[in-house]
Amino acid sequence: MNLRPSLLFATAAVAALGPASAEQVTRSPRAQQELTKALAGRIAGQPLNCINDFRSEIRMTVIDDHTLLFRDNGVVYVQQPPGGCANISNKTNALTTQRSSTNQLCAGDINQVLQPSSGIFRGSCAFGPFVPYRKGG
Repeated sequence: MNLRPSLLFATAAVAALGPASAEQVTRSPRAQQELTKALAGRIAGQPLNCINDFRSEIRMTVIDDHTLLFRDNGVVYVQQPPGGCANISNKTNALTTQRSSTNQLCAGDINQVLQPSSGIFRGSCAFGPFVPYRKGG
């Protein structure tokens, strides 16, 4: 097997990622591939309770109903809301957050999944810790 070390590490890191609860998440092959690609060559840091959200460069990517990525200044933060965030992976839905802080996203922040076209809420979840992944040396 001739896999590059960074791909091997990313695959191991993704396999080690688990939700904050005892619940096991089964990802679709597409979601697993997208997560592996996003974390390739990156090393997990200590989980953080909050990340800054005051810069316009922060971007959110939905992997599946159990995994969100926030990208900021070269760092990928993995967010796995305990119990998942039902219906967020539906591309017609949006995430609205009731923040505990005005310029940060924090563990415990309550989120609602909104279908903008109808104004109907489709689910809710709370954030767990944010795990930062930075490029490895």
